[in-house]
Amino acid sequence: MDWFMFAFLGILALLLVYYIFRQLKDPGVNVFPFNTSDFQEGYVPEGNEE
Repeated sequence: MDWFMFAFLGILALLLVYYIFRQLKDPGVNVFPFNTSDFQEGYVPEGNEE
């Protein structure tokens, strides 16, 4: 099952690179970037109410 482990790590690496790219492009983005671009302003993702 080594190929499965490598595939899993590869996907994690791609997600990390994508997350860092989004943070550099728009520092105001949240942990889940899709929550900020497709919703109206003032939308607060679950678990982020303070």
